[in-house]
Amino acid sequence: VDTALYDELGVAPDASAAQIRRAYYTRSLLLHPDKNPGADAAEAFSRVAEAYQVLNNNEKK
Repeated sequence: VDTALYDELGVAPDASAAQIRRAYYTRSLLLHPDKNPGADAAEAFSRVAEAYQVLNNNEKK
């Protein structure tokens, strides 16, 4: 798995599923376009969501 996905969520490559989930929720609250009207918010939120989808799925991991 690409370590950039872990970097996107701000967790270590050996992070547990709970740590990954917690990091996703924290980042998504900060970056969600409804909460953050910045120009790059939608793109950043998409990257975080994609990283979580891959890291949360053991088959894709």
